[in-house]
Amino acid sequence: MIYMDQRGSGESGKSADYHLDKMVQDIEELRQYLKLEKVFLLAHSFGELLLLIMPKISSVHQRTYPFQYYSPFPE
Repeated sequence: MIYMDQRGSGESGKSADYHLDKMVQDIEELRQYLKLEKVFLLAHSFGELLLLIMPKISSVHQRTYPFQYYSPFPE
């Protein structure tokens, strides 16, 4: 299992370009770098949006699983 911080969040560092296509391209470039032919992607929150547009960018065989968690307790 591989965990990836999106561009500009967590430990990924800052960027001058936060366009959605670039953020999806980051996922594809990581897949290519790791030489993965088939991937199963799981995302939460903003990552779900990236997964929804990923098939338009990448032709790799992939399955995407948007994940949502709703707390029963108000914050």
